[in-house]
Amino acid sequence: MNQEPSKISYSSKTADEVGESCFDAPDLSADETKAEIGTRDLSEWDSTPVAQMKRIETVLFLTKKPVSLRKLSEQAFLEDATQARTLVNQLNTRYDRSGQAFHINTVGGGCQMMTRPQFSDWISRLEQVPQPYRLSAPAMETLTVISFRQPMIKAEVEAIRGVTCGEMLRQLLELNLIKIAGRSEKLGRPFLYTTTKEFLTWFGLGSLQDLPKAKELLGTGLPEWANLDNNFDHLKYGSSDAAD
Repeated sequence: MNQEPSKISYSSKTADEVGESCFDAPDLSADETKAEIGTRDLSEWDSTPVAQMKRIETVLFLTKKPVSLRKLSEQAFLEDATQARTLVNQLNTRYDRSGQAFHINTVGGGCQMMTRPQFSDWISRLEQVPQPYRLSAPAMETLTVISFRQPMIKAEVEAIRGVTCGEMLRQLLELNLIKIAGRSEKLGRPFLYTTTKEFLTWFGLGSLQDLPKAKELLGTGLPEWANLDNNFDHLKYGSSDAAD
């Protein structure tokens, strides 16, 4: 897994305020005030795809975390998640065509507006952009073990790594990269650890199924514990790969 989290640029402005829109014309008249918009019947102006896509843009520009398609459809006054997915795809096609520096990415089980990867080095030099937190090698190894074999108890992680992992688990819990998902039926009923939505967002994954499978990593120094043909048979708790 790549340790670097995705580089994201946030804005408190709408698409029209940020710069030239990729749409041909606004869906609201120029003399319409905010008060008039607030009292206006949505059915008068929300039916065109252009207006719907602008509302999607606005929601995503103002949101710092991934938004599920269901929530996006509610907040942008769309019919359902299927329509939201279709419009997001159309927006990305427009962005690609016009060479925009951003796109809508699927991470953490939801949609998020992100700058494109080729700008990450430049963005990291900007003072207003927080520097990504770098995990230590032991923490990264612990997280990798859990991500491929979850849910796991502490003793299982330690058996694989060959060292105690209490401190690494504590750090990962504090960073919200793993969580306690329940208790094992084994002696003493120890805690079960799984990854979180934050883990997916950090590594730019849409869901746990985006983790590379063992066959894809053959010949790359894959450790013996991960050499399984069915890595994801262990994912019994599937709640960590979907946004709220």
